[in-house]
Amino acid sequence: MRSSGFTNDQQVLIQSLEDVRAEGGTAINDHLFMSLANLEMEQGRRVVVAFSDGEDVHSVLQMRDVVDKARSSQALIYWIFLREPGAEEEIHTYTTSWRNAEANREEAKLLRKAIRESGGRIEVVEAIEDLDEAFAGIIAELREQYVIGYYPGENRGDGSWHDVKVRVSRPGVNVRTREGYLDY
Repeated sequence: MRSSGFTNDQQVLIQSLEDVRAEGGTAINDHLFMSLANLEMEQGRRVVVAFSDGEDVHSVLQMRDVVDKARSSQALIYWIFLREPGAEEEIHTYTTSWRNAEANREEAKLLRKAIRESGGRIEVVEAIEDLDEAFAGIIAELREQYVIGYYPGENRGDGSWHDVKVRVSRPGVNVRTREGYLDY
């Protein structure tokens, strides 16, 4: 795994990606958890963009750990999902040495839950050639976001999850938000 610190220097980012090759199995749970943890102390907007088929075969952590980390995080999670051409299902049935097919289906559902609860979204692509458009769409969306603050009337400090619903009275306007917050 290659890594660079947080930077705006394009050369550093390009050098970090220069020798990267897509091969082997995916450890999406471990990488999402690490990404969210690394963003905790950063100021400003926090965004994780994952490019993957979503089939985790190597993670030590469970997706439940990622859901918990995402709930306590301020980061948006976007997933650019590389779907196999012609595949109708987004959740595949497969077994690994860590989990059986049913457990892997549950992990995939929890991945979607973490993304949805964060306020992010899934962008489905079927070919590498579609990546530029997918990334451009995410960047455009990030540029058009508004921030709304919410302070609950009562804090219990019990760490429980509280759902939040945001409605817009303007017809034709769609809103996607974090689905809730943890009461610390």
